[in-house]
Amino acid sequence: MRKPFKYLVLLSLLSLVFVFAGASMTIAFPSSTTECGNSGCHDTSTLTITSNATGTVNATVGKSFILDIDAGGYTGGDQEFYVSIESSWADNDQFSFTPTSIQDNGTGDLNSNLNQISISVDFTPISVGTFTLRIWSAGKNDVAGSLDVTVSVSYDENAPFIDSPTDIEYEYLATGNEITWFPSDPNPASYSIFRNGTLVGSGGWNGSSIAIVVDWLIPGIYEYTLIVYNIGGSFTSDTVMVTVTLPVTTTTTTTTTTTTTTATTSPETTTTTTSQPGVSILDGAVLSPFITVVGTWVGLILVVVVISEVLKRKGRW
Repeated sequence: MRKPFKYLVLLSLLSLVFVFAGASMTIAFPSSTTECGNSGCHDTSTLTITSNATGTVNATVGKSFILDIDAGGYTGGDQEFYVSIESSWADNDQFSFTPTSIQDNGTGDLNSNLNQISISVDFTPISVGTFTLRIWSAGKNDVAGSLDVTVSVSYDENAPFIDSPTDIEYEYLATGNEITWFPSDPNPASYSIFRNGTLVGSGGWNGSSIAIVVDWLIPGIYEYTLIVYNIGGSFTSDTVMVTVTLPVTTTTTTTTTTTTTTATTSPETTTTTTSQPGVSILDGAVLSPFITVVGTWVGLILVVVVISEVLKRKGRW
């Protein structure tokens, strides 16, 4: 191989090496999830990054808090400057949040000034303990900056909220009777239901409503008590009274009024007869024909008796 050609190949290879090295030093790699600060990866800590946390952040499991983060110190003026947060860094996986990488003057940057980035991130603790949240900023020429925020997470000491449904009263064997409570808590855990002090239901509680059917009880008065617990062990209770009554028996009294009118030479007389339940009384419209028939038969019998006596005396009987 001729020397000029060899020199050309060597120069080309050296150029590629310099191009690759330069590229690795001038790009912030916003899509990378590897922490900065390692050898050869943004290990020049010249950038500044701060937050609204002035010390240890006290937080509660299940309750979100917001960190306002400000990054600066970059002098490139080319928008190749980023702030990133990944769940794999430090103790970030102990919080629920949206991993993000915000570019200078890009979407999510709340600061319109070049070389400065301001963002707000919502974090929700998912377990109890003391943790470190880590945020990185990075730019061209291998510059970087980092921020660690200490967060102390505990359970909510406040008891759950619970409403108080109205008491229930229903007639024996009536159906469709139910108690529904609507308790709430950011960290719900479990519930128990007691009837007159005896456990009749329990289980895990996810913060939704809790209901129990109270049909088919024998007549009497019952106390239904719900107790709800949160993760921290705090609890609240409510009692609903259920009264079951005997069926109501209705007695019906019927009063019958009968009016009889008799026409005579004397002033008109009206007779009213009132019957009691279970007592049957014939009214005048039935009695008058009955008397007429009986009288006719009595008359006929008397006529026959008289004729028989006359014939007997004359010796014809």
